[in-house]
Amino acid sequence: MFLTRTASVARVQSAALSRFKTTLAIRRETINVWERRAPLAPHHVKEIVDSGVNVLVQPSTRRAYYMQEYEEVGAVITEDISSATHIIGVKAPEPEELIEDKCYAFFSHTIKAQPEGMPLLDEMLRKNITLLDYEKMTNEDGIRNVAFGHYAGIAGMINVLHGLGLRMLSLGVTSPFLHIGLAHNYATVADVVPVLHRIGESMKRYKLPKVIAPLTFSFTGSGNVSQGARSVFEHLPHEYIEPSEMKQAALEGDPSICYATVLSRANSMERIDGKPYSPEDYNANADLYKNIFAEKVAPYTTCLVNGLYWEAPAPRVLSDEDAVRMFGKGSQAKNNIMRGIPQIPHKMLAISDITCDIGGSIEFSNEPTTVGSPFQLYDPKTRTVHNDFSRDGVVVMSIDNLPCQLPREATEYFGDCLMPHISDFLSLKHDKHIVSQLKNTSPCISRAIITTNGELAPDYKYISTLRKEQ
Repeated sequence: MFLTRTASVARVQSAALSRFKTTLAIRRETINVWERRAPLAPHHVKEIVDSGVNVLVQPSTRRAYYMQEYEEVGAVITEDISSATHIIGVKAPEPEELIEDKCYAFFSHTIKAQPEGMPLLDEMLRKNITLLDYEKMTNEDGIRNVAFGHYAGIAGMINVLHGLGLRMLSLGVTSPFLHIGLAHNYATVADVVPVLHRIGESMKRYKLPKVIAPLTFSFTGSGNVSQGARSVFEHLPHEYIEPSEMKQAALEGDPSICYATVLSRANSMERIDGKPYSPEDYNANADLYKNIFAEKVAPYTTCLVNGLYWEAPAPRVLSDEDAVRMFGKGSQAKNNIMRGIPQIPHKMLAISDITCDIGGSIEFSNEPTTVGSPFQLYDPKTRTVHNDFSRDGVVVMSIDNLPCQLPREATEYFGDCLMPHISDFLSLKHDKHIVSQLKNTSPCISRAIITTNGELAPDYKYISTLRKEQ
């Protein structure tokens, strides 16, 4: 079942918010034409306004929610948000758009000292901005409290099913996956469910040809991203199996259903020296482990759905060398249009790299794709990408803002996650005493403050060290 909003979502406490002399502004998203999300939906804004807090909304005719919807619940639509004490968005603004001496909240993409985010970080420090980064709003176990991951998984899965249909056709095989569109073609997630059911009915009645079937899927990770992707997959006729069973399923499985395995650390990580896996040992010694996916599971996987958060020195899911071994077998694909029953050069046809860590867990995923151009075919022999799906290689989808394809539902979901913490965020006063304020606010908020008083917050001083090492 798809995740839906429940009645148990925490509401803002009016008494708490009304204490603050504050104005909250929702900034217009400017990162690209597809970014139609907002951090809060109109009904969230109504709760804040009803508590006595002023809310400003920058005008945007691109936003998935209409300006009138915000105005009807008491927000003020205005270009000038300089009177706001707190400004929130989804994606980071351009450095020149930052207003000095404000409290901001957005995804900054700076905590790994990403080079592309450093001009923004420098400007936040120069303009004395207090930044709350949603990515670091976590519980005590490090699990994110505020995220779009579930909808990234949903959109990424819908997209790659479409991409599979295109890749199979380019190899000479028609399939019902040609009839599913990209995620933004559906107004709601529920709209795609009947399409998936029709695909399943077609698979059961006609079956895919043996040269391509059965389709096998490998899902990495067990968090919100993977769960969202699997919530789409599960509307197809399917069976979950262990990683060790993928070979038999690929060679002897029922062509009328899809097989899937979920790869966790416990079933995909092995110590190089043969000692047994343990979570504690892995966390302390990730560099002593190898990921068995490329060797034991990938050769029997039609589609890899990557929802795994990665950072060095953790083993990669697929390396450049893995790609050469798996996809560099020679030029066969381009001749398939002349064959009635084609030869398929390798089992894996597509990768949905939902996490989109550039050069990360999928090493050859070197640049994001876009909603307008969602797929690239990676050729490991030349280490280049192409738009021609009939060439050798593997199709890669690596859109870095997938939830924007389902903007209204993604906004609802994200706002539901954010609202239990909005009171604590709005309680922050941007002044020289903010460091002491953080000691008295919720850990979820204090853990996520990246910059304040023109400096990196204590937990993020390491960013300066990372920058010097680059």
